[in-house]
Amino acid sequence: HWQLGIVLGVELFGDTRCVAPRQAAGVQEPGSEGWQPSLDRSTIDDLETRAGKPRVEALRNLAARTGVEDVRSLVGTLIQTDRFGTSVAQALRIHSDSLRTERRQRAEEQAAKTTVKMIIPLVLFVMPSLIFVTVGPAVIQLMRLILPVTSGGHR
Repeated sequence: HWQLGIVLGVELFGDTRCVAPRQAAGVQEPGSEGWQPSLDRSTIDDLETRAGKPRVEALRNLAARTGVEDVRSLVGTLIQTDRFGTSVAQALRIHSDSLRTERRQRAEEQAAKTTVKMIIPLVLFVMPSLIFVTVGPAVIQLMRLILPVTSGGHR
């Protein structure tokens, strides 16, 4: 969902710097009354860019600080759009689609692994119970028929 917010912001404002996610709803500008330094990663990225650090370097630092693979791929996408001059909004749409596809594939993979993991509990716990419930009455009937014969016909 955060990708949609970035895409909308890029289409409205034309730049990703305008739509950097903030920690709180009312983020104050540095130097204003009541301002406290925020250690939000996007805020640090924004401050690095304002301080004159190249945007590419600030984005790479953001990816290094987070250590999250999805952020690294987003940073790679943003760097490529800057380098080749392509549409940021279109690149973000494609990037979010690929993330969605990856997430779906991971979920399907986990679902496939779950069925394999369920075999052992089924064999150990469910199958014996099922066998006992289905075969148990037949065994009891056989015991009733066989015991009077083996005990000499006395009941």
